[in-house]
Amino acid sequence: MSDAIAPFVVPPVTLIGHPNITMGRGEHIRAVWRAFRAAGITTRIYNLHGQSAPEEPAFQELVPHTITEIPDGIRIFHLNGDELAGAIENLERRQSGVFRAGHNIAFPAWELPRYPEEWACQLERFNEVWAASAFVESSLRAAVSVPVIHLTNACEPHLVAPLPRKHFGLDESRFLILFFFDLFSYTSRKNPLAAIETFRRIVAARPSADIQLVLKLNNTAHDPSVLSKLQEAIIGLGDRVTLLDATLTDNEVKSLIRYCDCFLSLHRSEGFGRGPAEAMFFGKPVVATGWSGNMEYMNAEVSFPVGFDLIPVNEGEYPAWQNQHWAEPKISDAVGALLRIIDEPALARTVGERARIHMQTNFSDQVLGFRYRERVREIVENNFASGKRTNMPIHMSMYRLFLERARFFWKTILG
Repeated sequence: MSDAIAPFVVPPVTLIGHPNITMGRGEHIRAVWRAFRAAGITTRIYNLHGQSAPEEPAFQELVPHTITEIPDGIRIFHLNGDELAGAIENLERRQSGVFRAGHNIAFPAWELPRYPEEWACQLERFNEVWAASAFVESSLRAAVSVPVIHLTNACEPHLVAPLPRKHFGLDESRFLILFFFDLFSYTSRKNPLAAIETFRRIVAARPSADIQLVLKLNNTAHDPSVLSKLQEAIIGLGDRVTLLDATLTDNEVKSLIRYCDCFLSLHRSEGFGRGPAEAMFFGKPVVATGWSGNMEYMNAEVSFPVGFDLIPVNEGEYPAWQNQHWAEPKISDAVGALLRIIDEPALARTVGERARIHMQTNFSDQVLGFRYRERVREIVENNFASGKRTNMPIHMSMYRLFLERARFFWKTILG
């Protein structure tokens, strides 16, 4: 048995964040919890919002593992850089001295090449930082002096009860192209107008094709003017475009992805890109901008990366926009890829099946969970080998003794 999977004594591992929200950061902490579980480590959950009960049945599995006090050990903060200072302050008010009593890991999201300097200062307070993709890793390494560990986002979708298309009022027979857009994710970054323009060109090229674009929107109340622009952009396309403006449950979102025929994302930048990843898990052909964090799992064999030009980020388009760049996807490339998928169903099925196998082989809960587990093992060994420790309490040195005994057992008795 290799050291990577050999048993070891695991200190308390606590995931800190917002486990009950339906936005990306909530999905992130839930996904990492499931990945750890698949690797044999049941982590604890600390809800920064308090002990509010999850509204969704899909989140109920977390309830028995939700705690009200953070123990010593390893803590993983599923928070963005601008949240960290306030979160640490709140924790210290609830439990004085809690932050320095453990090995603290920040696991932030970020979507641009340069990490904000003012947020990087908060990351320096942590023992290490985890990066969800190689793209994010590059951004973080240039900004902080603490160790940055590349550990891919857990992204395997979990569907509780599949829902058919009719649940969403969608035609069962049409070729359905799905696009996701949350207004809290910034309109310029998600680039929904490019998706509409791409679809308009496809309709012009294949006027008799039985196709439909579904724009799944979220949080439109955040900026009603954006919704107005989208409604104006789809004029003339009739019932070929559906604006699905609703807050869906996690199960509904996963069902919608499962029953689409193709997933489209013409983003200008992604830190990781959960939507395309989940679509590939379901065996769907994905057409997406071939730049930034989604290239963690995308390539031309298992998806349809769209060409791009790098352009400056303009004022107001994203936080810390100064001296940043992102991708402007080539609409002609996206049109070409979608026409191939529509015209060649066998190709679409082949690429989708390759995508499914690729994701299950390389990005399943178990695969990524064992990567997380291995990093936990390294932390334990590095902290207690030869009496070395970071800011973990001294009494946790007993883990070193247990670790040595466990490894002796597996290597000498079981061979």
